[in-house]
Amino acid sequence: MSTSRIKATLSLLQKQKPRWPDPELSIGKFRGIKKGKYNCWEAEGPAKEAFEEIKPQIKLLLEELCGPVPSSSFILFDIFMIGETQSTAVPHIMFSCKHQKSRKAAVKVVEQSDVLQQCPPGIHFGHWDYPPHLKDLRFLSSSMSYSSPPRVTDASRHDYDIIPIFDPYKPLTVRAMQLRLKKTSGAFATYRTATIGGVVELSGKRFYMAPAHVFSDDAQDMLSDDIVPDSNDSDCEFGGFDDLDDNTADHREAEFMSQYSVTPEASDVEDEWDFDDERLSDVDSEDSSHVENEIQSAIVSDFKRARCLRGQAESITISHPGTVRDSMILHKLDYYLLEIDDGDKFSLDLPVLSERSVGRPGPGGTNVTAFTGSGKLLAGVLWDRRTCIRLPHTTGYTEVVSVEFQHSLRPGDSGSVVRDASTGMIYGHVVAGDTGSQTALIIPADDMLDDLMTNTGDVRTLTVDYNKGSDIQFSFTLRYRTALLLLFVLAIMLVNMVINLSTLLLTLVPSVFQQLYGF
Repeated sequence: MSTSRIKATLSLLQKQKPRWPDPELSIGKFRGIKKGKYNCWEAEGPAKEAFEEIKPQIKLLLEELCGPVPSSSFILFDIFMIGETQSTAVPHIMFSCKHQKSRKAAVKVVEQSDVLQQCPPGIHFGHWDYPPHLKDLRFLSSSMSYSSPPRVTDASRHDYDIIPIFDPYKPLTVRAMQLRLKKTSGAFATYRTATIGGVVELSGKRFYMAPAHVFSDDAQDMLSDDIVPDSNDSDCEFGGFDDLDDNTADHREAEFMSQYSVTPEASDVEDEWDFDDERLSDVDSEDSSHVENEIQSAIVSDFKRARCLRGQAESITISHPGTVRDSMILHKLDYYLLEIDDGDKFSLDLPVLSERSVGRPGPGGTNVTAFTGSGKLLAGVLWDRRTCIRLPHTTGYTEVVSVEFQHSLRPGDSGSVVRDASTGMIYGHVVAGDTGSQTALIIPADDMLDDLMTNTGDVRTLTVDYNKGSDIQFSFTLRYRTALLLLFVLAIMLVNMVINLSTLLLTLVPSVFQQLYGF
């Protein structure tokens, strides 16, 4: 019997898998191609609604039953529509992790539960090492190590500098802070950089909001490129398909990536950035290494010369003992609070996290901007879709939203505050991203606000906006429109005054001459 006939017979004997009804109604943003033939779209509509119903239970199952993930790995899950065409696409809850065993363990835990019984039939599980649009997800703080003379004490120590980043168009206005952290342990020192993009006030004290992972003793591991994947780790599995003919050549993937951002004819998405699996691997790593080396060289060269605000942190304890709860260190929302000195005036321009300043993006895309610690103003589009993720060295899952920037992300951009391009409302802070696809993941600001209220019990101060500079807007916003309107009104009033004065003079001059000279 021929091989093709055997495959056909086996296919008939297999149990018929339930089909998802009207898959076209669940097709969202196109994200790329996997296995050379499967198009991947974000799920929307009915499939997304079904996933949202069971997402909290999946998070709970993974937190309770899954073992620890290798320290340098992110693990995330979301729902995608996957298929050769939109009409044959199947909804898959996909688990992503660089380590195959970890993501397979997550799939097994959820498959053995009854969670899918609460959904309409037709949803399946799958796993891959990365989604097509997030090939190289990593924390976006920079790091490098070098040898230094041994210290008198063996205790590890953090010395940090906070350097104001001024607006190039408003030299007296601070838009962000660059956090430069020097950790010394024995004969080795590590420099790390990140961004401080905002402040928060608790019980009358002001704090800088910094990304927590930059203070971790394990941050070097998290930033390392030396992740050795398991064998066949680049493979992915989709539970909704029969894999009898999966040995398809990858020429479609190569052709797709040669066009970089061209979507297939089946997709109605236009003018969006789409990426798949293979092409960016070498280029991205080389570009990222080049950019990171440039930044790190600058860190070493001017670390001691910079005009900055200095501080110290002993064993991940900031210079003001007792001002940060231990539970906030390497928190799953990745924030760390540094108390601001009373004499620090630079913080007054930074946005303040409060109920008045936190925004919640509407459906679809929202234009946003972010100032980085390297002095760059990034513009992009924030999408309201929330993805579940577990950050390295944390135990709980949190939700992130993605921003597709128009310019490259750089190591050191972690902590940058993302704000509405028109209103200046705060949407969140950058925690991780992919420099190849220019996509950043941000922790939603409303989640951080809720967490601060829960952990500190300080509801009163977080509901008031203490910072006059917190409504600074990055584009042609209401403040500037109002100023121009006032100038326009004043100009009209001035013109009217001139006209009235001229009319009055023309009326008075003849009568004055008549009285003086009698004619």
